Order: sequence, then C-alpha cells, then structure tokens
Amino acid sequence: MVVLSFTARWFKINIGYGKCQMITQQKRFLLFISLFMLYCYPAALASAGMTPPGYTLTLNFDLSTNTLAAKGEIEIPAGLEFALDLSGVNTTEVSIQYSDGEKRGLDTSGPQVVLPRDDRSAILSFSYSKAVQKGESNLISERGISLLNNWYPLPSRPCLFTVYAQLPDGFSAITESDVFPLPTARNMAVGHFSKSTKRISFVAGPYQLDSLAVRDDLRIYTMFFPEDEDLAAGYLQAGARFINRYEKEIGPFPYKHYVVVANRLPTGFGLPTYTLLGQAVIRLPFITRTSLAHEIVHSWFGNAINVDAQSGNWCEGLTTLLADQSLIPEPEKRAEIRKSSILRYQSYRPQDQAERAFSLADFRSASHRQPLAAYRRSVGYDKGAFFFHELRSFIGEERFSRGIQALYSQYRDKTASWSDIQTVFEEITGTSLESFFTGRLHMTELPVIAAKDISIDRRDGIRLHCVLEQQQQPPIPMVVPLEVETASATFKTAFFLEKARQEVSIELDDRPLSLTIDPEYDLLRSLVKEEIPPIWSRFLGSEKRLIVLENASSKELYRPFLKAFSGEKTTVRLAEEVSNKELTEHDILFLGAADAACRSLFANACDSGENLRLEVRDNPLNPEYIAAIFSGNEPEHASSIARRLMHYGRYSLVEFNKGHTVTTEIAPSQKGIRYQLEHLPRGGATSSLSPFQQLIAEIAKHRVIYVGENHSSVADHQLQLQVVEALYQRDPHIALGMEMFPSSSQEALTDYTAVDSTMDEKTFLQQSGYFKVWQLDYRYYRDIINFARARHLPVVGLNIDHDIVANVYRNGSTDLLDEEQRKQMAPERDLDMPGYRQRLLEVYTRHAGGHNDQQFSGFIQAQALWDESMAEEITRFLQQHQDYKMVVLAGNQHTRKDSGIPPRVARRMNVKQASLINLLENPGSDRLDDVADYFFIGEEKALPVPPRIGIVVESSEKEANGALLIKEISPHGKAGEAGLLEGDILLSVNDQTIEDIADLRIALLDVRAGDMAKVQVSRGAEGQQLVFEVELTAQP
Repeated sequence: MVVLSFTARWFKINIGYGKCQMITQQKRFLLFISLFMLYCYPAALASAGMTPPGYTLTLNFDLSTNTLAAKGEIEIPAGLEFALDLSGVNTTEVSIQYSDGEKRGLDTSGPQVVLPRDDRSAILSFSYSKAVQKGESNLISERGISLLNNWYPLPSRPCLFTVYAQLPDGFSAITESDVFPLPTARNMAVGHFSKSTKRISFVAGPYQLDSLAVRDDLRIYTMFFPEDEDLAAGYLQAGARFINRYEKEIGPFPYKHYVVVANRLPTGFGLPTYTLLGQAVIRLPFITRTSLAHEIVHSWFGNAINVDAQSGNWCEGLTTLLADQSLIPEPEKRAEIRKSSILRYQSYRPQDQAERAFSLADFRSASHRQPLAAYRRSVGYDKGAFFFHELRSFIGEERFSRGIQALYSQYRDKTASWSDIQTVFEEITGTSLESFFTGRLHMTELPVIAAKDISIDRRDGIRLHCVLEQQQQPPIPMVVPLEVETASATFKTAFFLEKARQEVSIELDDRPLSLTIDPEYDLLRSLVKEEIPPIWSRFLGSEKRLIVLENASSKELYRPFLKAFSGEKTTVRLAEEVSNKELTEHDILFLGAADAACRSLFANACDSGENLRLEVRDNPLNPEYIAAIFSGNEPEHASSIARRLMHYGRYSLVEFNKGHTVTTEIAPSQKGIRYQLEHLPRGGATSSLSPFQQLIAEIAKHRVIYVGENHSSVADHQLQLQVVEALYQRDPHIALGMEMFPSSSQEALTDYTAVDSTMDEKTFLQQSGYFKVWQLDYRYYRDIINFARARHLPVVGLNIDHDIVANVYRNGSTDLLDEEQRKQMAPERDLDMPGYRQRLLEVYTRHAGGHNDQQFSGFIQAQALWDESMAEEITRFLQQHQDYKMVVLAGNQHTRKDSGIPPRVARRMNVKQASLINLLENPGSDRLDDVADYFFIGEEKALPVPPRIGIVVESSEKEANGALLIKEISPHGKAGEAGLLEGDILLSVNDQTIEDIADLRIALLDVRAGDMAKVQVSRGAEGQQLVFEVELTAQP
C-alpha cells in the first residue's frame, strides 16, 4: 500500500503542474502505475519499514526555456537524522509533515535543510526549478535532455529513488531503474531503483531503441540518435561479449539489463544499469574495443560494490586493469600501455611534489574539474591499475582471479575499502599483504630501481652477478623482472626484492651481452631518461610552459591554445621577442613553423605540408624539456583541434586532415633499464675492397665530396690531396671548400688562387688570418692549397667567424650576439638530428671533463652554427656555379653523413653527395655506414717536428702595436745562451715584423733545427734595440 500512496501523491503533483488530462485518463494511468509498481517492486512492499528513505521526483521540462520544473517527496523513517542540499537548484517551497499529523514549512534561505533525529516518521516535500545554461554538464533542449550534476536536492544519505517524468513528444528516457524500457503511458515515464544511492541521473531524447539478448533473463540495449543507429549492432555485440567475459572472471552481472546511451554532451560515464557516452565519442573505433568494457566493468566495481570514499577510490584502477589493459591480446602492446601510464604520471606529477604529495590512498574523485585533475586522475587510474597488476604478479594469476571473484561475492550491494580488499586477498593467499598494500597505497614517489656492481663469473660455468637496489625510502616488496641477452638467446627471470639492496646471481649458458631491468614495464617505477620519449603530455603537465607565436597577427588564430594554457605556468612570446635563454629553460610550444625561433632549433623540420600537425621533440637546448611544433595549412580546423589535442598526450606526432586524425606516433625510446655489457662487432669481407681509381670513378659521380680529417693527421691530409688530384684529372671544374677558413677570409683566398695572383704565401697567411682562426701547423694544408693555386681552383672559406662561435659557446646562448654577428648566422639550424646531441655530448664531456647544462647548450649551438654555416656556403657556391663540383675538407665530425654537413646541404638543395673517411686515423666506429659512404686505408706519415727559439711570449700591454713580451726563457732552447732576457719585447724574426703570435709562426714556417734565427728585441725602459743570432732547437 505504500507504493499506492506514493503514486497517489505523485498524481496530485502532476495535476498541480496543470497537465490537461481527462479524469478518466488520470484514473486509467493511476491504475497502470499502481499495477506496475505492485508487479515490478514486490521488494519495495516488503521493505516499507526499512531504513533507506524513499525519494520521489516528478519532472516536467520546458524545452523552449531550457528549464526543469520539479516536485519531490522524501519519506524519512523514524529515528533518522537527515539533511538535504539545496545548492544548484532554485527551491521555491519546502515543508515537512510528520506521522502524527504535524505539518510546517522549512526555511530555504540557506544551502541546506537539516532535520534532526525524530521519533516520528515524516514526509519532506519540496518544489524547485533549474534553468540549464549553455556550457554546463547538464542539457535541456529540443535535441535532448541530460541531467547529471546538481539537478535535484542532494540527500545526505542513500535513498531509494523513484522518478516520474513527463517527456516531450518523441522522447524516450532512462534513469537508474530495475526495469527497462521504462514503463511509459501518455509520455509519462516512471523508473524505480531498489538499490539505495545518493546520486541518480536522468537522460531523455529522440532515441532509437535496439536490443540483444545476452541470455534469457538479461538483455543489452542501445539508445542512439537516429543518425547513429548504424552503430547499434556493433555496440550490442561488443557489450554482450564483454558481459559474458566478465561474468566468467568476476561473477553474475548485477542487473537485469544494460543500456548504452548516446549523449549530446561529451561524456563517458559508467552508471548503474547504463553507460552514457558522448555522441561524438561513440564513433571512435576504440570505444567498442576497450572503453565500453571499462564502463561495463564498473557495473560490478563502483556500482554493485560501492567505494568507501574515506579510504580511497580503488575501483578506477581495478577497472582499468581488467578492461583497458587486459583486453589487449598482444603482450608487447600491453607493455606499451603500462609504459604510457608511467609516462603520463611523470608528465603530470607536480615538480614541488613534497608540497603537494598525493598518494593512491588519497585518490577520491575522477572529476576533470578538481585541482591538478590530470595528475590526480593519473594517480587513480594509472597507479591504481599498476597496484593490481603488481598484486597479480606478486601472488600469482590463479589466486588473483579467485580474489577478484571473492571480492565481488562478499561485497556485492555493500561498500568496500582498500582494507577490505586487503583482507579478501590475505584470506585467498593465507599470508599477510600488509607491507605490499601499505607501501604502495601511501607512497608519493615512484620507486627508483637500479643494478649495481655488475660482474660476470666464468670460473665454474657462466654466472652474472649484480646488486638490485631500491633507492627510495622505505623500500617496498616487489617482483623484479630481469632479461639477459646472450649471444644465442634471451633469458628471462624475476627476483623477489623487499630490501634496499639484494644480491642477485643468474646462471647462464652463454656470455651475457646485456642486462635489462623490467623490460615489459611490470613495475610502477621511475623511468630513466633513455626510456622517456618526447610526448605531448610533457607539455600538458609542464609547470614551465613557453608558447611562441609566429607573429602578432596569429594571436587570434591560436586563441583556443592561448586560452587552454592561460595561467601563471605559461609564458607567451612572439618569435621576434623570445630569448635563447627562455628557449633553454622551458617546455616550448611553437604555434606556427615559419618563425625564426623554431627554425633556429629545427630548421625546416617545422614544416607540416598539407596536414595540421603536432610534432613533439626533445628540446635540443635542454633535453629535460620538450619542444612541440604545431603547424599546417588548415587554419579553419585549428580551433577545434586545440580542444581535441588534450586527449593525445601519449603521442609524439599527431596529424589531422580536414579535422580527422590521420597519423599518431610515439617516438622510439629504450625499453627497460638497460645495461650494455658487451657489443658484438660488425665487419665485412676483405674481398670487397676496391682499387683507388675504381673508387674515384664512383666518387666522381657525386657533386659534393667530403673528405674528413683528424686535423693533425698527415695521413688524412695526404688522402685529401690524393682525392683532389684524382678528381681534377677527371674534371677540372672542382672547387675546394675548407673548414679552416671563415667567409671573412674569402678575399685573400680568391686573390691567392687567382690566375694573375702576385700574392706570396706569407702575405696570404697574414691577410687570410689563418693562424688567428685555425692555429694548426699550416704545413698540413700547404700542398693542397698550393695545388689549388697552381691550377687556379676556387677555394671557398666555409666557416663562420670564430668570435661568433666562441661567444655562443662561452655564454651558452645566442642572446649576446650583436646585429652584425646575427646576420652571419645561418637562419635555419637543425640541432635535433638523430644522434647529434648524444654525439656532441660525448665529445663535450670528454674534453670539458664534466657536464654543465648551460655550457653544453652553448656548445651544441656553436657546433650547429658551424655545420649550418658551412652548409650554407657550400649551397651558395653550387647554386652560383652550376658546372662545378666541390670537395669539402673538414673535420670527421662535420663530414658525417648522418648528422654533419651533408644532411644540412641536402635540406637546402637536391644534390648528390658522398662522404669519405680514412680508417687509418679513425678506427673507432663500427657504424661506418652512419659516418661515411666510402672508406680508405691511408699511409701513415708524420710532419717533422718544428724547431723553436726557446722563449715563452705573451702580448705586451706597453706596446701600441701589440708586440710580444718574452715572459720566460725555456731551459730546453738556446735563447738564453744567445743573450735574450725575460722582459724583452720581440720586434722581428728573420727581418719579419712581429706584432702577434701569428706573425711569429709565419716567420718560423720553413725553418729547421740547427738554423740560425735573427731575433730583434727592445730592451729596458729606454727601448734599446738589440739583435741576436739564436740557434733553433727541436722540441724535447
């Protein structure tokens, strides 16, 4: 009879809304509702006196004003304290009537109505309205109705809900209900849910209804809009398949129906008895593969079993494991997903973690609107999934499966906490899991795992020894997977680690080549830098974001990006304003690829072609940060794509064509923590060696020929001369491009090799500034330059002025260059070629004796300036001299075909190139195919050691012409015997005026040990000029 009185009260409310129904129709509908309630809800009659209050809502909609008008009644049992939250709705009337007949109105001026405990039962009645504004998470319109948040007064405790809704014509509806489809007569739909809850939802619209039997007493339905009904069959089949699968894994499905509902709003919710997916989302192909399963699994965990919010939300992690990850059949792809989970967590984790520490036990809500939402969701979903994945590894697959079933069996229609879950699995395993649960639930730092003291014992078979370390405190128990690669096989094993350090010994059949910790990402742990690719989420989660706009006019085009990333974490600069220092110290987003800042790091790699493209790379100035480039020729789609990009965080490359995603890629990165113990060398057959002239015939087919050198190798320079001579014999139209001379030396180079040149060698060395720029013994290059001079071959100075390179290296950036120096720089510079940074870092560390980030930023920029400037000069000459080849003489690192000058020339023009190397002086690399196209084995030679006067000199501040001061007399020479003294000013040597070191080196260019040098000096305050004959001696 309780149900009957419920219905009668609702009927009066309905009349109160002014519905123009005939009395006879009212009676018929009353009879229909009464019979429906009696038939469908016998449990409600039996439990009329139970504790959960009964909450009845009656809804009417005005689609033209986007408004809900509603009345409600709540039956409150005796002895129950109760409160009603009125925030979010416009309440017009609240009254209460007790079982003894007392009735009174209640104050609605505050956000809550609070009813203290009373011995009498009562009925709380109220009226309210809600106008839904555009942009809310609710919707009331002619297109549909979706009520999810703050749409009715929220009770303080779970209730048994009954909803009556007068539907617009052509609409059908769904709410949490024991029966579906909802009984409906004359557009009045009714739903009752016999499971107590505080929150319900209501959705209605012009739906098409389709269904499929899962079994005799269970059906799955779709409620799709007419334009999407072609998707229904796929969703029904996928949903039935998932329900069948998880009934086997977990237990009986908790409801008698399940409905997949399309929403006009962009949602993805798993609600009791149904899932609500955004209309745009349901067309995404991956939804029926994994996401639908996620929402269906929530029927068991999160809906049938409630989450004890006070102890933390465990169901998102468990659901993610069982659905999103376990459904992927390929183990490699599951490993990729787990790695992406760690990357996402590390991307969004706040840098000041100590102040905002957030553990898995702290996770409560999956809301996108909470502070640090992306980070907190990653804790709940990603760390949560890892928790259960590691638990499965820790206790074994079979016991984990039994534990999941036991959890559902024991806590169905109840509330479960982390502690309850621990108890269930301890009962299954018969052992304490306290340290496993406590450590993982409360840790805020990821474990840091490493292998130390790796050694190989060959005394009795082959054994690999190491110490596994957990570097975080306190250590937690874990199963650590190890993979050992040998010459013949790959060996996999795992070790239980619960202490900070543990010795490990692995018996092997063959010599180990590498050891890898956790190659398949079975552990939630901190990734080492080699494992971290440049991905978009690193910008999304960054607390030091820099957005660089192409120009001022592009602000409007990219306004959605600027709005999405507004706030104190983001700095916005125009390309013409941004400093090199800012580029070094931020995660960067270049909006538009034509700006100079982007091209100074990535050259024309910023160009995207026809598609809209987001590409994420390591910031070449500082790999702790990333640089993302958004560019393309579809500005009309840029606004919508800005919003969509928030969902592509795991990718390094995303391309769109006409608004559709056409490409997604993740940059390669190392798998696992890898220790390379030994490399297997590469080699080749000696029968493939070719005679010199045969190689030259092949090399001559190229227009640019690079002959690399170790600068002080006579063998390398002899090979350079031999190649130049041989190529000249085949075609005299060749030019020499030389790293040793900057473009400022070009006039001297041209004059010296001209047909009518009268310049002598010493004048050439002075005017070209050779010893100021290069400083190496000129004899290394003399024969090559003399060959060019004798045949009047063009010699092109390729390098940029040394002062520019030195300034950039010294200051760590290009910010302090003046305008004239900037004009000499190649505007397009690619610092991000594969392997370029790593190669230069090895060189820098070897020579600098350590790694300073600022100095290395200057070093890589200086080297790129070097390479790009030489490429620019080569290209300029070839474009101006179409019938010429060029032989480029430069250091081996510059002539590398993978990341030196050749790819930079190729970026500027389409030209056939070949790179040559002499193995005699460069035996170190077995990756010759990365370095060169051809190799030679030259003849070993050495230059005679140049003799010395036996003095140490420095520039004299006293002399206006910058003459040299003799600072020290060397005991290894004969300058002292000849009469030279410390403090003398060196004026000339062999009648050549000496103003600087370069002059001194030119004067001694062709002398030999035993020769007498005529040395003129100025001595004393009076400047007495003296001349001495000094016998030159060889260096000791």
